[in-house]
Amino acid sequence: MAREPLLIVDGYNVLHAWPLLMREAGGNLEAGRQRLADRVAEYEATRGMHATIVFDGSGKGPRGPSTGAYAVETQFSSHGLSADHIIERAIVEWRERTDDYLQITVVTSDRMIHNLAMRERATIIGSREFIAELDALRTETARYGSAVPFRVSAADAARVRPNGMRKRK
Repeated sequence: MAREPLLIVDGYNVLHAWPLLMREAGGNLEAGRQRLADRVAEYEATRGMHATIVFDGSGKGPRGPSTGAYAVETQFSSHGLSADHIIERAIVEWRERTDDYLQITVVTSDRMIHNLAMRERATIIGSREFIAELDALRTETARYGSAVPFRVSAADAARVRPNGMRKRK
């Protein structure tokens, strides 16, 4: 049973609320999804959460960790299901597998998902509010420059012990 808080992001709901990100991606949907995954990974790393981004899709999209430098889980709905169905099922299943005290945070502006999440005692963050949090996080971490690495190579990760101490070279 997982013990870290869960963050579920309604992917296209956030992308539609974030036209600046899509402009930065040149209007390319795949590039927009990757930029969103990168930003959610930064949030995930600083908040100690497990993040999942859910998109509507034909089932032909990538599943599992994103293809970028970050390991944010990305899911696409299959034929006959919407991202809303996947998110609703994830909330209910996660709550059933864990205790009531484990935090589940859902990012969406969709009213139906909002209502279900409230019934399951999840925290709800609206898409625009989440975008503001991501921008504030980027501003905050920019102050520290490269002292806060979000991209960690496999070799660097292997040198870190479970207690957070680095192995000697």
